[in-house]
Amino acid sequence: LAVVLVAVAGVPICGLASDALGAHDAASIVWDELGGLLLALAVVPRHPAWGLAGFAAFRLFDVFKPWPVGWVDLNLNGGVGIVLDDLVAGALALAVLLVLVRCVGKGTS
Repeated sequence: LAVVLVAVAGVPICGLASDALGAHDAASIVWDELGGLLLALAVVPRHPAWGLAGFAAFRLFDVFKPWPVGWVDLNLNGGVGIVLDDLVAGALALAVLLVLVRCVGKGTS
């Protein structure tokens, strides 16, 4: 629910910020990062190590923008594109984390 609320609110917020700054997805627009990170951390165990792993995975996908993150970033404009590329990065990070949780286990030691 939090991811949906952040995303829905983020589309107009990020769109207006982008227009005001005159740049698509300027580094100073960070609302969209929140939605992507929340999505990446949605099902990982509540432990600092998993939180750091989730943050690292999300940032890797967000910075390097592999397909489909890069496609969304290049082809969707305005607030939708700004928010959606981070949600896609968050979804990819979530997939990686789900595999890691399954392989490593939920142990926190």
